[in-house]
Amino acid sequence: MTNRTHFVLIKREGLARDGRALSALESAKALVDGGVWPLWEHTRNRKSIGAGAKLAVYLAGQGGKVIATACARDVTPWSASLARRYPLVLDGVPEAAIHLQDVRMLPTPVQVRSRIGELSFLVGRNASKWGVAFMGGTRAVSEQDFRVLTTPARLPGVAVCIGCGCDDMHACEEGCWWLRVDREVQLGVCSSCATHVSRWDAGDRSLSEESLAEDL
Repeated sequence: MTNRTHFVLIKREGLARDGRALSALESAKALVDGGVWPLWEHTRNRKSIGAGAKLAVYLAGQGGKVIATACARDVTPWSASLARRYPLVLDGVPEAAIHLQDVRMLPTPVQVRSRIGELSFLVGRNASKWGVAFMGGTRAVSEQDFRVLTTPARLPGVAVCIGCGCDDMHACEEGCWWLRVDREVQLGVCSSCATHVSRWDAGDRSLSEESLAEDL
């Protein structure tokens, strides 16, 4: 059985602890801000998600969009302590909790509808029924599908570093410049990522995991 390491966490609207109705976006942000995401007793993939898993946060019922990525620092059994800190009204019976780290909000949410033709698990599906693929609380996806779901559309003319994810409008903290850049494909290698020059020169333009995290 293939080891699965990339997952989509699916969030719908919820209720705050004081009873206020929250949108899917507000509910998801409350969870990522708190750093804990529950896995309910019947959630699919609940036994497969472990420490180190790459996670994408998907909003259901709002046009279907991915708003953030994170990494699972750990997965632990649900506890009374976690219940006391949980920011929402529990809408199920939690079995475990994903402890989130390296949360990155996408500068522009990815509208899944616009990527349907690029996602392997939607090949052959009725285009009008693609939303059913994002049910069940979570979804396991391939690394390539994860990239499709979490890589925001770039602004026209703005190049992105394949090493760290900085771009023409957001330089590295210490400042940087382009060692390599291809304006046609809007990719390059900045001076902080000299170790990526060799693969660039060999024709490899793929974004590194670090660059994807920075983009998000």
